[in-house]
This record gives sequence, C-alpha cells and structure tokens, in this order.
Amino acid sequence: MKKTTLAMSALALSLGLALSPLSATAAETSSSAMTAQQMPSLAPMLEKVMPSVVSINVEGSTTVNTPRMPRNFQQFFGDDSPFCQDGSPFQNSPFCQGGGNGGNGGQQQKFMALGSGVIIDAAKGYVVTNNHVV
Repeated sequence: MKKTTLAMSALALSLGLALSPLSATAAETSSSAMTAQQMPSLAPMLEKVMPSVVSINVEGSTTVNTPRMPRNFQQFFGDDSPFCQDGSPFQNSPFCQGGGNGGNGGQQQKFMALGSGVIIDAAKGYVVTNNHVV
C-alpha cells in the first residue's frame, strides 16, 4: 500500500514537472507576440529629433578670490617662508602667491564645461541646456 502510494506520487510529480515548462513557454510566446503588436515603436520619433541634439563645449576664465590667511599662519606661508621657496611642493599654493597675505587675492582661473542641448529654434539659434553647462 505504501509502495503504491509512493509510486503514484512520484509519477504525478514527474508528469507535472515534465509538462509545466511546455505550457509556460507557450503562454510566454503568445503574450510576447501580443505585447509586440500593442507597443508602438519610438524609432520614427527618434529619427526626427536626433538632428536637434547638440554637444556644447565651453571654455573660459574667471577671477577667483584667494582666501585671506590668518595672521598666525603668515609665518609659515608668507612670501619669505621656506614653504614658498623654489622647489617646495607648496610653492603654487594660493597662500604662497601673495593672495593670502592680505592682498586682494584676485587670480585668473580657466574653466571648462561639457554637456548637451536641444535646438528649439534653429532660425533664431535657441538651444536649451542645463544651467551647469554654460
């Protein structure tokens, strides 16, 4: 009795496992075919708008104020300090270039920005982009 029940259970389990991938595959195939027919393609729209996407490269310079150095640090980073002498790794520090000793500290610094934009009116030259690009 126990052997018959065990054999029948094993047979039912084997048949269930053997037939379940077939029905699942058939269901997936029919649902994916229906999805492909229902979903519109974005390709025609992308072909129209791709010529309006542009790359933007900006280069310029701006005046940067060097922070003032506290008085108790001037002995270490003043113009006559050994840290500011030729060959020192601190020689190009803003403190060693006169800006930290109480001067006006204005220095020219170059900057670059790179991004993308979209042409919205080619006749007027209007391009929309993010603020950080320009």
